[in-house]
Amino acid sequence: MFEKHDAEHPGKFEGGGLVDVQGGFGWSNGVVLDLICRYQIVQKSRTMSPLLLLVAVVSVLSRVSGETQQSCDSKVFCQGNLLHTVQMAQIYNDSKSFVDLKMLHDEATTLRNFEVFFNDTNRNPTREEVRKFVSENFVDYKEFEDWIPPDFTDSPRFLSRIQDEEVKNFAQAIVNIWPTLARKMKQEVLDTPEYFTLIPVEHGFVVPGGRFREFYYWDSYWIIKGLLLNEMYDTVRGMLDNFLSLVDRYGFVPNGSRIYYLNRSQPPLLCLMISLYIQETNDTTWLANNIKLIDKELRFWLDHRVIDVPKDGVVYRMAHYACESGTPRPESYSEDVYTASYFKDEAEKTQLYADLKSAAESGFDFSSRWIINENGTNIGNLSLLHTRKIIPVDLNSFLCQAFVKISEFYVILHDFENARFWFEQANLLKKAIKEVFYNDEDGIWYDWNVELGQQRDYFYPSNFAPLWSGVYDLADAEILGGRAAKYLVDHCITDYDGGIPTSVVQSGEQWDFPAAWPPLQSIVILGLDQSGNCFAKNISRQLAQKWVTANIIGFNATGTMYEKYDALVPGQYGGGGEYGVQAGFGWTNGVVLELINLVLLVKVTLSECNNPIFCQGDLLRVIQMAGIFKDSKTFVDMSLVSTVDWTLRQFDIMMAKTQGSPTKNDVIEFVQNNFQPSHNELENWFPTDYQVSPPFLRKIKNVKVRNIAKHLLDLWPNLGRKIKPEVQQMPFKYSIIPIPNGFIVPGGRFREFYYWDSYWIIKGLLICDMKHTVKGMLDNFFKVVDMHGFIPNGGRIYYLDRSQPPLLTMMVADFVEVSNDVLWLKKNIKYLEKELKFWLTLKTIQIEKDGKTYHMARYRSLSDTPRPESYIEDIHTASRYRTEEEKRHCYTNIRTGAESGWDFSARWFFDKQGGNRGDLSSINPIRIIPVDLNAFLCRSFLIMHSFYTKFRNKERANYWLQKAKEWQRGIKDLLYNEEDGIWYDFDIELRIQRKHFYPSNFAPLWTGTYDPKDTVKLGTNATSYLHKYEIMKYVGGIPTSMVETGEQWDLPNAWAPLQAIIIFGLEKTEVPEAQELAKKLSDRWLQSLIKVTEDTHEFFEKYNAQLHGMYGGGGEYEVQTGFGWTNGVLLELIDHFFVKKKQEDL
Repeated sequence: MFEKHDAEHPGKFEGGGLVDVQGGFGWSNGVVLDLICRYQIVQKSRTMSPLLLLVAVVSVLSRVSGETQQSCDSKVFCQGNLLHTVQMAQIYNDSKSFVDLKMLHDEATTLRNFEVFFNDTNRNPTREEVRKFVSENFVDYKEFEDWIPPDFTDSPRFLSRIQDEEVKNFAQAIVNIWPTLARKMKQEVLDTPEYFTLIPVEHGFVVPGGRFREFYYWDSYWIIKGLLLNEMYDTVRGMLDNFLSLVDRYGFVPNGSRIYYLNRSQPPLLCLMISLYIQETNDTTWLANNIKLIDKELRFWLDHRVIDVPKDGVVYRMAHYACESGTPRPESYSEDVYTASYFKDEAEKTQLYADLKSAAESGFDFSSRWIINENGTNIGNLSLLHTRKIIPVDLNSFLCQAFVKISEFYVILHDFENARFWFEQANLLKKAIKEVFYNDEDGIWYDWNVELGQQRDYFYPSNFAPLWSGVYDLADAEILGGRAAKYLVDHCITDYDGGIPTSVVQSGEQWDFPAAWPPLQSIVILGLDQSGNCFAKNISRQLAQKWVTANIIGFNATGTMYEKYDALVPGQYGGGGEYGVQAGFGWTNGVVLELINLVLLVKVTLSECNNPIFCQGDLLRVIQMAGIFKDSKTFVDMSLVSTVDWTLRQFDIMMAKTQGSPTKNDVIEFVQNNFQPSHNELENWFPTDYQVSPPFLRKIKNVKVRNIAKHLLDLWPNLGRKIKPEVQQMPFKYSIIPIPNGFIVPGGRFREFYYWDSYWIIKGLLICDMKHTVKGMLDNFFKVVDMHGFIPNGGRIYYLDRSQPPLLTMMVADFVEVSNDVLWLKKNIKYLEKELKFWLTLKTIQIEKDGKTYHMARYRSLSDTPRPESYIEDIHTASRYRTEEEKRHCYTNIRTGAESGWDFSARWFFDKQGGNRGDLSSINPIRIIPVDLNAFLCRSFLIMHSFYTKFRNKERANYWLQKAKEWQRGIKDLLYNEEDGIWYDFDIELRIQRKHFYPSNFAPLWTGTYDPKDTVKLGTNATSYLHKYEIMKYVGGIPTSMVETGEQWDLPNAWAPLQAIIIFGLEKTEVPEAQELAKKLSDRWLQSLIKVTEDTHEFFEKYNAQLHGMYGGGGEYEVQTGFGWTNGVLLELIDHFFVKKKQEDL
């Protein structure tokens, strides 16, 4: 024990430092023991540490001898008969209207006038008499003057970084709202504050808006976040000075800047606001001048809001919201009286009033979160409010984070004694947060019921506050983030397109379902994002995109931002509670700008992977550049032995030991110790609907063809895979994206799902009557779309920078045509909408030609680093460039080429004249409007039109029909060449068609995205075009181009899906010469593949067009076998020609 203690500062020892204070003092021990006995702490504290016990006792001492919380004693606006009479007369729709008025006389005169009035009306005035009294003694005075902050700018730097025009325009509109919410108190308020309820402050500030004309405590945190993004540092400093002046006067920050709020505070975010300001400005001089007041505010919470929380034999000191004022709230007086009318006993009413004010202090006013009924659950009305019996997750998280921040402030100011005190407080509270709140089974934190001694295991966004505050052991960050994200998904919270709901209880209160509040979006989204867990980060990006989209929808419809929204309807403002929805709105603006700045600066919905092991960073670079694997993909498909954080620490140790230059053997040893091979993530899966002899097989007359079809059938089980359960449980260890159902992979090095491969795989599965397998694969895609907003190139997180040709809607159409599962389609059509919106939002460009404007799509990745799965290859490709900017541009185009599915081809190369001669370093697909991409999208739009027509949804059907017509015009006017009779890709820069042969030129014929009256002309012209290139001389199939570059999507390779596009494109025209050529091309492809299969017993991903019966080559890796889409195309050809058309010869 120590000889003396600082009575004002619990836990701090008085004196010049720890060395000067003498320990072991008997009289101190005696006082403490006396207090222990007096407050019966002994039994509760048997297992407490001495330090924890000491802090608890000193806190008790502080409670006994310290000053009580400041409150309002106004007999006009805060308590007394005048307030009661006026408010119960209900002469205003909103009780707040009266207490915001100005007195015409001083308080004593006003009270005397009331006494005369009250007696003259026999102490029972009518409503009109009360209205007259108020009009004679009060006035609705404009207390504020409009104020344009001198540091306001309508062009802050962050706006210039937003690439999406719609988002940029929206953000600009939000920035322009700030001056409309800026206020400054009139000089009269400052000179004669006794006539007002406003608490006078010197500096201007930004208000929430609507009925909230003054500043509010926790609203200001997100307002300040937005203002700092707007570079309004002076405005922010002035607002912080206002808050600190309140702390100086009252010892704390009240709920808002009115005297009737002096009975309570709000969530303690002042220290965190100051931290934001210091991070942006490094204004340590200001910090030094104000540190004592920052300290004082936090000690208010320690002195007045901390209680003992026993759990499992240990007593923790934790905070709760507790306003011990047992009267109705002045600003909601009649509402509180009505709520309390449930009780007859005045003592019960007093307790309810205290709990109502305590709930208002929480910011959650009101919510089922504070309801405790007789069964201990959260169902009931406001009369069952028991706020003070609940230890809130968010409050303790905010305080713990604030303790860490003020400790850091003291370190900056070289006050290590106070730094140590607050650091110890943070550690004690962090431990309590873990032990009391965290539910290991559910993977989330819950509020604590003190009376029942148990967690309240209900969903509230506040459960995520420890993630947002970072009050956990850093080593656990990824695990906690992943589990919290899973908790969200398991509770279907990610299903709401209007935002994260405030609860799942529909109580009618505004802080319950379906209301979605901006600060809670921020807490959940940022908490998940900063955990470092890739799954959590992806969920956070999805939620951020939904929230920003909902805000944009609402703003576009009304021109207004609201305090809350409806989670069920994107953009619809919320309701419930004591007053109408308010517009403005400070924290809404701050949060949406914060989220745009965090995740949407580049483009809406883009879900890029930031994983520091598998996607970017030094570890990835060192391992891939060491060249320890023949194929770069091998490393990024491995799994971690431990957590990401642990692995990075081991990497840092290796780099330190090797002075930053590890040998190849060092890298091999590191990988062996910290990673496992990729076979740990997938298990073989036998499709339950697989048939050895499906009906179509028996209809094939040609024996050789029937045998090859049987061989193809036998391959499906060999290509069946399912994600192992451990991947779902600990996704942070893997690069694979967890999906629930079994699926068919391409084969070879492609062990995960791939987007456009799956189209032809699904075609083959449907022919084999494997509808259940197909449905599972499509459900997998829907889950991925729900999580990421689109379907990535393949089923790995390192593919999240790009997609692949958008064929999901076409896959679904094929499945529905076979299964007629309309109910399933109706349930899931929202995912088709979402995926197509991704392409419309992120991948379209406006083209001007001949005085007309067209919107067309192009492939485009926005990442500018080497592909993780082809890292060393990309480094080599970009090595011809000297500047980093040139290299980054090259990486972006390489990734874009991979998004096209044609990775790689002269189709994307440019020479100086705009031709296609060059090598991979000259790749620039971003410059091209591709024929096939736009044909796929146009076909998808037509399918969506047919789906919605089926559902009798005229509005959506017409929307997609108009999109299809718009795209069809662009395909015809921009891409079709009347002279050559074919479609060509379009060069955006030169504004010309690229007149080169590629099978993709035929995509509009395959998709049917042309005017039906032109069918004969188009079919005839396409046939002539193929004859012009002597296509039948290629005995191994239709070549991918006429340019031999060494790339795999060029001559001499022939790819299965490109055969299908041309053959079925010709076949659909029903032009005789086109159909005759289609049959010849089909026969030749079948004959060549049968020959290869007889020789090798394998099916390959690509073949050699110049040689009969030979597989292909070229590109970045060895030719792969399996092979999913080859099998699907073969089955489609066999089914069409040998089953449906009953062909017998080959």
